[in-house]
Amino acid sequence: MITAIIFDVDGTLYNETDVKMGAELGEFYWQVVYGNMKPYEDFLYILPRLQEKYRLYVLTDELQAIQERKLRRLGLEHAFIKAVSAEQIGATKPSEKCFQYMAGVIGEACKNILVVGDNPGADIRGGKQSGMHTAWLRRGKYHYYPRKPEEEPEIIFTNFIQLPDKIEALDAGR
Repeated sequence: MITAIIFDVDGTLYNETDVKMGAELGEFYWQVVYGNMKPYEDFLYILPRLQEKYRLYVLTDELQAIQERKLRRLGLEHAFIKAVSAEQIGATKPSEKCFQYMAGVIGEACKNILVVGDNPGADIRGGKQSGMHTAWLRRGKYHYYPRKPEEEPEIIFTNFIQLPDKIEALDAGR
């Protein structure tokens, strides 16, 4: 039974592509990124339902200080029990080391954890090779990503409103 969910941030909790397209290279890059970030409205809508049933975490390849600032800007700094950066782990996704580290932080067997992300090559592959369940948010820059067999998720969704029912169906074996 799934008891915890690990979320990626960039591209999963907000539209990273639109934000970065508005940024110019140079010193103003982060000002533009931070100034234009908004969480996906469908994520905000289902967040209370997910928090009622699951323990929520973040695993990101971004530097810890940058990711903390992003979560604050998105108003999500209190939505997750813990946000972990690959910087803290010493490896990046899809390294199994990242996902095993998260299982230790969560205190659950990998089979009870769902990884939600937008990047099949990092989020889905890493979760699968660690024995976790996987859900791919199929929108944003990886929407047309050609997937390899090791990047096939158990759940594919295009709107966060679909996610809770798909998790319940996965848990029920449907």
